[in-house]
Amino acid sequence: MIEKGHSDGLLTIVEQVTRYTVTKRISDKSAQTVTDVTIELLALFKYTVLTITQDNGLT
Repeated sequence: MIEKGHSDGLLTIVEQVTRYTVTKRISDKSAQTVTDVTIELLALFKYTVLTITQDNGLT
């Protein structure tokens, strides 16, 4: 989630079946920041996560 005119945002990861959600505020929306935070959040589940699907939220 990124508001217009702001560089920070909220990275959200949602498990598809149970809808279990983890979120973290990010300081910018650069690819490196998003990658680093995604790895950090998924590290908690490294033995259970097999694949991920990215969605930029635009529908």
